[in-house]
Amino acid sequence: FSNQQLIPEKSDYIKSIEKIVKKINKGELEKIVISRIEKYSVKNKIPLDDVILKLNNKYPNCCNFLIEQNDGSFFLSSSPEKLIEINEQSFNTLALAGTSKHKNSLNREKEINEHSYVVEYLKETLDKFGDNIYVERNKKALKLDYAYHIQTPISGKLKEKNHILDILETLYPTPALAGYPIKDSIEMIHSIEKFDRGLYGGAVGFYNEKGTGCFFVSIRSALIKNHTIFFYSG
Repeated sequence: FSNQQLIPEKSDYIKSIEKIVKKINKGELEKIVISRIEKYSVKNKIPLDDVILKLNNKYPNCCNFLIEQNDGSFFLSSSPEKLIEINEQSFNTLALAGTSKHKNSLNREKEINEHSYVVEYLKETLDKFGDNIYVERNKKALKLDYAYHIQTPISGKLKEKNHILDILETLYPTPALAGYPIKDSIEMIHSIEKFDRGLYGGAVGFYNEKGTGCFFVSIRSALIKNHTIFFYSG
């Protein structure tokens, strides 16, 4: 990699975070996710086949995908965060929030609160569509090579034959990639971020003619365009 560019610059990003911390301390927000981009130039062509193969081998428990867009760029992600899956009349999702390099640190109040926002939001939203909603009470840690995440599977039965896109439109975005309360955090993100997130943090998946399918949140992602790579983080 060469010619690193930070979007926004580090000093500007820190100022944004400090502004948000003040709002959280005042009780105006509980959580907000502000994203940033690291842009790099590469000399040689990136072997896309090798990239997706390595992701599949290293992260078999994630949704690994590589999408060619109309402008010739490629968006890739290795996402552990399932947003919604429908199979016949059953649905399931995964609350994934609260992150630390050390497993014991997942017990910190900050991580527990972040996770609770997502669990409550998913349950409250899916209550409109489903019955017999089951939330696993024993929080489990998902171990990836860079960190641990708190994860809570949630499942249930649909009241009606809802199309997955109808549920997706109501469910997305969750507090995991936006914040809490949802509306306030999204407004703040729009006022602070001066760039387009693109597909980062979006919903990527598939569905069939019956309206069943599966969507994941496109985190741990990058955009490859010619000899330039954009890495996204929040």
